[in-house]
Amino acid sequence: MRKLTVAFIVSLGLLAAAPAQAAIPDLYSGSWPAKLMPSNEALGTITWVPVAEQWGRGVLNQPWGGAPFTNCPDKGQTRFFLGRYGTGGKLIACTVGADGKRLHGRYDGNGGEFRPGSFDVSIVTDPNDDEQEFEGVYVEDGGITTDWCGELVASTRPDVLSPQVSVLPSFGQSGKPVRLRFSASDDRKVVRVQLTVKRGKKVVGSARSGMRPVNGQPSFVLWHPRKHLKGTFVVCARAWDRYGNESARSCSRLRLK
Repeated sequence: MRKLTVAFIVSLGLLAAAPAQAAIPDLYSGSWPAKLMPSNEALGTITWVPVAEQWGRGVLNQPWGGAPFTNCPDKGQTRFFLGRYGTGGKLIACTVGADGKRLHGRYDGNGGEFRPGSFDVSIVTDPNDDEQEFEGVYVEDGGITTDWCGELVASTRPDVLSPQVSVLPSFGQSGKPVRLRFSASDDRKVVRVQLTVKRGKKVVGSARSGMRPVNGQPSFVLWHPRKHLKGTFVVCARAWDRYGNESARSCSRLRLK
């Protein structure tokens, strides 16, 4: 369901939150099995994805399941999300507050047992905890008011942690393939690495890996230096994970005989 939802958003060009939203943490992206409270009756799984602020403001004050989607903070002070139940109903929401914990929005009533309505929920767990839960109230248009909650499926949580990379001292011979050594780690254990070889301020070569498994142990990428290139050089590297999070730069020395 997550893949279908993301494909739906990408097809509309809605992904990638605008820079103005960047200061507000994304606490809702992912899949949340939802339940009624206090009965724990299952409501289905909601998958939330962030949408650009421009698109979110485009649907603001427009009908969503009949009544309009309203009452979002001013530009640059909120994040917008589009959600979808596995049964097909869609939700639109915006965060309220700088901490990103509260979500206010509308449900269109398609594919579920409830009629269209409005909701307000808040994260009730520490955002740094592995287990995340929201609780709140759903108000049907002209109908019932009910308490509900949801728990995040941890494996669907967005990756916001940067990988780490450390360049290790390397040695080689001029004109022969050289192992540019490094170690890298990441919470999802997959990164790509870009290495640059410099003498002074001049770049004399570079090498990169594709996405590869990492576990903090020494690894290397082969670099083919030009013939007659010898001496001491500086090798610097950065690493990126699948979500585009970038490591700090690390540098060390390379000696070619």
